[in-house]
Amino acid sequence: MPEPAAFLPDTDLKPALLIFTYGQSNADGFVTAGRPQSPLLENPEVLTPSASNAREVSGQRKQARQVFWQDGRRLRPEHLQRIMPTAWRAIGSTSILHVAGSVLMASGGYDGIYVQSAAKGGMRLVGLPPPHQYLTGIFRLADGSVSPILQDMLDDAAELLAAARANGRDASRCYILFIHGEADRATPVDAYVEAFHQAKTMIDESLIRLGCRPHWLVTQIAGTTGEFSGNDWHSRQAILRIAQQGGANLTFLGPLYPYSLQDSIHHGPEGKTLIGELSALAISALEAGQAWHAPRPLSWRRLDDRRIQIDVFADGPLMTDHDAPAYPNFGFSLPARIPNRISDVALTGPDRIVVELESPARGGLVLDYAFRRSDPASRGEPRPLPFGGGQIRTGFSSPSRIYPGKHLHHWLPGFRLAIPPGQAAGPFTP
Repeated sequence: MPEPAAFLPDTDLKPALLIFTYGQSNADGFVTAGRPQSPLLENPEVLTPSASNAREVSGQRKQARQVFWQDGRRLRPEHLQRIMPTAWRAIGSTSILHVAGSVLMASGGYDGIYVQSAAKGGMRLVGLPPPHQYLTGIFRLADGSVSPILQDMLDDAAELLAAARANGRDASRCYILFIHGEADRATPVDAYVEAFHQAKTMIDESLIRLGCRPHWLVTQIAGTTGEFSGNDWHSRQAILRIAQQGGANLTFLGPLYPYSLQDSIHHGPEGKTLIGELSALAISALEAGQAWHAPRPLSWRRLDDRRIQIDVFADGPLMTDHDAPAYPNFGFSLPARIPNRISDVALTGPDRIVVELESPARGGLVLDYAFRRSDPASRGEPRPLPFGGGQIRTGFSSPSRIYPGKHLHHWLPGFRLAIPPGQAAGPFTP
């Protein structure tokens, strides 16, 4: 990755950050009606462009103006500055970026936070060829050209950096919150991982050339409620592969299944608020030079023909959260095609889980956690949570600053464990 001399921050400037979301509708590409009432969300130094210069596939450009309000009145376009307070934009909606920036500003360590979403619903990483022209990509279009969404992200970054520096602020660091995968639910894991790394490399190199060091916070998307497909998706496994591979500027933020949905697939105000707060906690830790360790599966072994042990990477002892909505077997399940049942799930050590089956499983086995397909027989009363969820987390707990009584945790992500016949142990391989 290039490191130009101009990258070094100017110590005479006041500290600021850039934060982008990159992905689909849940990456602030979908307007979520309703905003929690909190003075924390009124800070005018969480800033965003008042209009995006969106490229169409034809190469034409059009301005997509945002709606801003001040003192209860909608501001006319001629009264908008190029960079505006995010608190004044769409005042009846909730934005992950707005929450994250507001929480970071409340920490007192920054003179300004600049945010922007690079996201659109229904978009794969790489667009499909005809006859699927309507489904383009956030990285590349079907013809191989760079997506307008990615290019606009880089253009917006350049503009926000210029605005920050013109205001005497050092914005030499950028965080990218990656929330994506619904449209790539059937894309093979290898293909998704390769496309992600190609996009990341392109974005990283471009931001470095602008004198801004990027850091990625990747999430595992939630999936759908039980009224729809669930969340046993390739893209959710691919994120675990990306997290496992790691990198100097990549952190696994965690899974999003614990955060409520307002419809079949989109997070509501509470869910987006808590995701924004979680992102701010991670950014604060990384800015302080601390690690952020969301748990994930590491390895497995057969204890006998009925018991499977799973070892987990975690920064603290595992526990089951009994305040969370109950899932059968704390979130573990078997695919419908497997003629067996789970009889018990136990935490047998600080980073160890044992799953016991009713019948011996001497051949191959597939075991799922927070990774489940819904079907007509399993569709019960609608509830605002993903169908495939779980109750296992570490002891990490941080109270929400916006929703009293709510807490943020490090949750075990959803995964599929494929155990080959005749094999006694092995690493977890997404």
